[in-house]
Amino acid sequence: MSYLHPVRLVFSGTFQADVSTVNNDVRHYDNATFEPRFQQMQDSETGVENGWWNPTGSGAFRLMDCKVTSVHYKDGSSTRNPRTDPVVGMRIGSADDRVAGKLVDLDPQWQTASEIWGMQVHLVDDRKVPVVGGRYKPNPFRDLFFGRMSGVSNDAAASAVFQSVLEGIEWASQLPESRFLSELGELARNKRLSIRLTTFGYSGNASRGTYTLGVVSGVIGPYLDDEPESFVLGRRFAPQSPGFASAFGIGYFTGLLDQTGPTPSLLLDLSNALPLSKPKGEKSRGELQNLGDLQVGLLNDPNVAETGGLTPREFEPLGFIPYWDQDWLLDTGGIATIPLSAEQAERAARTQLALAVYRADSFDPPRLAIAETTQGVYTAVEPLTRRLDAGETTRTTFFVAQYGRPVAGETLTLKQTGANPYQGGGSPTAPLQPRAAIPDIGTPEDGLQVAPSATTNDQGRATVDLVAGKLSTPRGYLDGQLYQVNFVPTGLPAPSRAPFDLLTVHVRDAYPVPEKPRWSEHIRPIFVQFGNLYPIMSRRLVDLANPLDVFRHRNILKLAFSLNIEDANYMPVTRDLSEAKRKTIVAWLNGLEDEQPLKNDPTFQEALAECERLGGPPRRVTAPASAPQAPDVEPEGGKTRFARSLGIKGIP
Repeated sequence: MSYLHPVRLVFSGTFQADVSTVNNDVRHYDNATFEPRFQQMQDSETGVENGWWNPTGSGAFRLMDCKVTSVHYKDGSSTRNPRTDPVVGMRIGSADDRVAGKLVDLDPQWQTASEIWGMQVHLVDDRKVPVVGGRYKPNPFRDLFFGRMSGVSNDAAASAVFQSVLEGIEWASQLPESRFLSELGELARNKRLSIRLTTFGYSGNASRGTYTLGVVSGVIGPYLDDEPESFVLGRRFAPQSPGFASAFGIGYFTGLLDQTGPTPSLLLDLSNALPLSKPKGEKSRGELQNLGDLQVGLLNDPNVAETGGLTPREFEPLGFIPYWDQDWLLDTGGIATIPLSAEQAERAARTQLALAVYRADSFDPPRLAIAETTQGVYTAVEPLTRRLDAGETTRTTFFVAQYGRPVAGETLTLKQTGANPYQGGGSPTAPLQPRAAIPDIGTPEDGLQVAPSATTNDQGRATVDLVAGKLSTPRGYLDGQLYQVNFVPTGLPAPSRAPFDLLTVHVRDAYPVPEKPRWSEHIRPIFVQFGNLYPIMSRRLVDLANPLDVFRHRNILKLAFSLNIEDANYMPVTRDLSEAKRKTIVAWLNGLEDEQPLKNDPTFQEALAECERLGGPPRRVTAPASAPQAPDVEPEGGKTRFARSLGIKGIP
């Protein structure tokens, strides 16, 4: 059941995604054609993209000013009163003694599966003492919804869902007297909790006080053994036409029929589904648009088209969605709980569900707003993305469910999408285009081996091996290759899936670890690229393109490249370095202890001599910023621009 469980806490607040946008254009990875202006802010007056809207971003992802708005109990009751349960009003955030997490794309040519790495999430009392918390496990966001918020444009109008688990859960030795904590503790015996973050209202405009900030609606609940970590395998609602939303502007979402408690209920997570209106001022969180009265019910005729009128025979209401209540979205986390009778629950377990819109002051029949997928079929894959070194084998799992129940013996056809051109290149009409060519992805296909089909077991799961080939720079200046795998059931209707819901695998280049790594041949090409893409590092910490600076900071670099990949301080922040290249860098840095690599590397000898002559490392030069964005214009953000480059329809 994951976070979509009767026992859950809801919180809301602000998130910060201070990403570096230099790496949003794949052509900036080419060291040979990189220009200093790629580290400058984009120019809204001329349209020159340069380093896009936040070139000096740190990559940090933070939860800020987040507080618990309500807690919910196993009997279906809830409270928003801190006198009833002291958890209400407590802060949700990262540990104060750790750095912020990092927001990372899988690759510049696939920017629609961002992950949070190295984040800690804790419930903290008014004395700033952690009550319970753990490590956030990286999982890509899902259901990226462009155009959700009206009145704004680009990334500011988008919304997405991060769902994962908190691992290594630690509880305070003395817990406050809380019914919620008691019930959660009884369920969380496996040291894991489920968490969902819905993010929207992001600002990429440097002229605003909300720059790099957005709104987050969060839910934390128990994680039950053997359930998916990054999605709810439940009742999947989807638009009838390709795109991001139905004719009423409602996006993909998932529900769950809960029959474990004394009273059956239907839980619907609408946090990322219902359309939003433009915030009224910088302190506004955005308001849900008024669609009219909204009901969930049984759809007895699956042939009704969206916006079509529904007769009582075609649609049987189960309950209202009270989304019009003030602050409903943030107070409830966007989760609607509909109590059901035993008879309603029994019929809902085998009947397609739908949302209908109507107006109480009108004689018009209710109209279909969005429905569950055909015959209630839901297919998904976890993990949604994979990073593989050359020759490495890993496994991924496909899921098939119908009306929320696993389907055994269903065969899925698995097929690579093949070569795809021009991904991750920004706007093709912008002036002063980077000179590097944009490589194709998905080729050669033998770079990834995957079975052509898989059949689900009794749990509705099919585990498949992914085998990485030994690639030799198929994308030239960019390490490795991206492969995407589509999955379609053969015995059930193919369900509507969100536009970016493909298994995506990054296979890294084959790279032999040299016996004696050298700066000029092995280290410099990697470090220069990282330094180009993350100017905040070269300006504030260490200039990775300069061997003198690298030598002076060798110990901290060795630490960063030796950390676990899930550590917030791991280098590189992009998580795209192969294990072979990482070992090469660490071996070279280890060798600096006795300066042997310096004696064998003429490039470094010259650098050391220059360092002695100058008396220290050279000064770093900070590139001037371009003209700032106009206060009333939101820049074309990274996700929106990337999706437009793919030709995805439905992006306003």
